[in-house]
Amino acid sequence: MRSARILAAAVLAASGLVAVGLTTETARAATSKDLTVLPSSKVMKNEKYALTGSVGPSSISRRVKLQYRSGSTWKTSGETMTWSGGFSLTKTMTATKTWRFYAPKVTSGGTTYKAVTGNAKKVSLVGQTASGFVTPYGSCSASVLQTVTVVATFSPARYGRIVLFDTVEGEFSGQQDSKGRVAFTFDHMDGAGSFDVKATALSYLGASAKSVTLPYRVSSSYCPLS
Repeated sequence: MRSARILAAAVLAASGLVAVGLTTETARAATSKDLTVLPSSKVMKNEKYALTGSVGPSSISRRVKLQYRSGSTWKTSGETMTWSGGFSLTKTMTATKTWRFYAPKVTSGGTTYKAVTGNAKKVSLVGQTASGFVTPYGSCSASVLQTVTVVATFSPARYGRIVLFDTVEGEFSGQQDSKGRVAFTFDHMDGAGSFDVKATALSYLGASAKSVTLPYRVSSSYCPLS
């Protein structure tokens, strides 16, 4: 495998659920009625995502129920206990849902804390898309060696998601940046002709892999003077 010069790869991301911050402490001293969705409120089919929030006070542990809207009612789909005021619950994306949390009234140390109903938060199921380009495309080279740059972009973006590139010169890898982009260069040494680079974003937290094939052409038959 020839070495690739990574131009826009993301830095190392932790594997598994840590990659989207599911084990990150979400503790807050005060209550926020808003849910935070990690890694994003736009989620791929079968991808695991976390719903996190905070319910005070941080000095006690209290029960939190996660609820989703079903018609005109709310149904409970899991519960947990707060830790230092924070909580997190993990779900697998099957369909678009609107979520909220509900923390029942609790008494601790002689003090009663009122129930808290969180704000509604929509989490949408989205499809994966992939695009990109290779340069040179339709260029020429009078030499044996041709430097080729590949840029691939995937949506929804997942920072650190691994992307494999299958080229005539071997396999290379990179990682998406925060915009879903990854780029690299390699040395094309197979002479003139039409070629393809296949870019594949690997499966991610349950979501399937996504590929795109990017063509390019190298010609040594005619090289106009610049």
